[in-house]
Order: sequence, then C-alpha cells, then structure tokens
Amino acid sequence: MNLNFVKIRCRRCQKLKEGVILRSFNLKLCPECFLDFFKKRVKETIERFRMFSKKDKVAVAISGGKDSTALAKALKDLGYKISLFHINCQIKENNYSEKSQKVVEEFAKKEKLPLYVFDLKKEIGADIKICSKVSKKEICAVCGMIKRYILNREAKEFDVFGKKIF
Repeated sequence: MNLNFVKIRCRRCQKLKEGVILRSFNLKLCPECFLDFFKKRVKETIERFRMFSKKDKVAVAISGGKDSTALAKALKDLGYKISLFHINCQIKENNYSEKSQKVVEEFAKKEKLPLYVFDLKKEIGADIKICSKVSKKEICAVCGMIKRYILNREAKEFDVFGKKIF
C-alpha cells in the first residue's frame, strides 16, 4: 500500500490535516487514526483466523523493510509476545544486506525485542548469488525459496519459538 499524504478531513477524529486516502475502504484518515485502523485490522485478522493468542510466543520474520517492521510494531503494541527473526542473505550490492540488518538491529533494540539473525553465508557457506547460480534460477525466486525453507527449519529444529530466542 503506497501512502501519499494530502490535506483531508479525518473520518474518525474529524480534524482537518495531512492524512491518507484509503480508496479501497472509502476512508480518509490522519496518521494517528491510520495507526489505530491498521492495528485493529491486524488484531481482527489474527482473531478471525485463530492464528495465535497473546499467550503464544510468535517469531516474526523481519527484513528491515516497512511492511515487516510495521507488522512487528503492531503485534508488539497489541501485546503479543514476539521475537524477531532476520535472514541476512549477504547481498553485497549497495551494502543491501548490511544496511537491512542494521535497521532490524536498531528496531529490535529500540522496541526491546529479542532478535535472532541467520547469516546465510556463515550457516550454509554461500551467499544468495552463489545459490542462484547453482540452482540456475533468478535471485528473487531463490531468495524466497531459501527464506521459507530456513524459517521453517529453524522454527522446527532449533525451537525459534522457545529456547533459542526467548
């Protein structure tokens, strides 16, 4: 969702100020009301699909991008017991992986959340580019496949939800 701030009258608080227009909801919200709206949607989705409860420990895969960071923040603010799981794929272009990991580490520290970092090169001996060449697939396809595999394996074999992170 790409948010562009424009002058609006917020549907919730009725204040005239900079805000966003959510066309799919026919809704205009100021930043504060948008955050409440977002958290409410996250909570309702978790409850509707009975994903987990506040008693459960939840590992959140976090890349350092706005989507995973926003979800982690919302879950924490809603009172869920979360830990963060970051996979460093060793993408060297523009120090991408290094910058992403730094963002994740700063977020974890600021929010006082446990963080587990999986270093692809250290753990399997290859970066994402080498994996792409060996598999003869595009980097994006390999990255998604490897991340899903690692997340599932770590959660099962290394008890990401229990001993290792919490």
